[in-house]
Amino acid sequence: MKRFFLPILFFSACTFITCQSTANSAHGGVSSADTAHYEMHSFHAKSKFLANAESGQDTTFISVNYPIFKDSITNKLVKSAIFTDGEQTMDQLATSFIEAYDEYAKEATVTTFAAWYHQRYIKVHSNTPLFISLINSVEEYTGGAHGNHYNLFKSFDLSSKKEIMLEDLIIKNNLPQLVNIAEARFREHENIAKDSSLSDSYFFDDGIFTLADNFALERDHLLFYYNPYEIKSYAEGDTELRIPLKDIKDLLSPKGIQYINSFN
Repeated sequence: MKRFFLPILFFSACTFITCQSTANSAHGGVSSADTAHYEMHSFHAKSKFLANAESGQDTTFISVNYPIFKDSITNKLVKSAIFTDGEQTMDQLATSFIEAYDEYAKEATVTTFAAWYHQRYIKVHSNTPLFISLINSVEEYTGGAHGNHYNLFKSFDLSSKKEIMLEDLIIKNNLPQLVNIAEARFREHENIAKDSSLSDSYFFDDGIFTLADNFALERDHLLFYYNPYEIKSYAEGDTELRIPLKDIKDLLSPKGIQYINSFN
C-alpha cells in the first residue's frame, strides 16, 4: 500500500457500472452442470479526494463484482448475499463506505496516511437444478496495521426461493452427531489429540467446539468456513473444515439427499 499526501479535492465522486456476459461454467464453483444462467456485472466508485494530485493513484475506492440472473426473484436472493449491513443498492453501499473515508480525510491532522479500499466479489460456488450457493468474498482496508478479509456463504433453494439452513440438510435430531463428527475431523485437521483442550489455542466459547455459521454443500463434502478472528488470530488466517458426505450420509434429510443428487 502506497503512502500519500494530504488529499486534494477531485472533480467529483466517480461511479460506473459495467457488465459482461460470462459463461456459467467459468463461475459455477464445484458444480459442473450449471443450470441458472447469469452474467457477471461490476460496480466501482471512488472518493472525491485524490491520493496524489499528479498520478491520482491510491484513491479510496469500492469495487463489487456480482452475478445477475435472468430470473428476477433469484436476483432478490443474490441481493441478500451482497448487502449484509442493511443496504439496498450499490449506491448506498458505496456512499456508506466513501463518506466515512471522506470525513476522515477532511478531519485528518496528519500529512500522510493510507487510502482505504473495499473489494467485494460475489461468486457462484455451486449451481444445480435445485439450488445455488454464493460466496461473498470481501477484502477491505480502513486504516490500521493491516486490512481485513472474510467470506460469507449463502445457499438458496431455487424452487421455494428461500435460504437453505443447516436444518434443511441434516435431520434435526442428528445435529449433535454431526457436531461430534465435525469435531473429530477438526482435531484431525488441526493435529489436536482427542483429549486435548481447545481453550488454549482457539476462541471457542468455554473451549467447546461449535460449527461455523458459514457452510456450503459441495459435491462430496459439507464445508464449514471459519473466518479470521472467529476461532483463531488474524495471523493464523481462516479455516476450511470439510466433512466428507460419506461420513454423514445417515444424518442427511430427504431434502439434503435431493440437493446432493442434483450435482449429477
